[in-house]
Amino acid sequence: MLTKLSIEALDRAGRDWEMVFTGPSSHSVAGAVAAGLGVSVMAERVVPPELTVWRDPPLPALPDIVCAIYLREGDDRELLEDLADALAAVIRSRPGRAASREPAADRQAG
Repeated sequence: MLTKLSIEALDRAGRDWEMVFTGPSSHSVAGAVAAGLGVSVMAERVVPPELTVWRDPPLPALPDIVCAIYLREGDDRELLEDLADALAAVIRSRPGRAASREPAADRQAG
């Protein structure tokens, strides 16, 4: 998803680019960046310590990405809400995350 968004943003801005490496995981891409092959877009919370976050790059901005947890209706709904809230708390506690949002039990699908 991040690769697609990056390519779209570069193309819209009329920027030339070249894909010099693709890998099966974010770890392999981070290794290529650490080796000096180029730059990559990744969620800040997963940037390894050997890389530097480029805060003001001369590149087009990317859209915000939203992560959501969807729950099914059913007898175990309360248990699922507890699990969703625990997962959301872990995600929110990572560096680079936006301010917390309301817990899963307070949101309705629409």
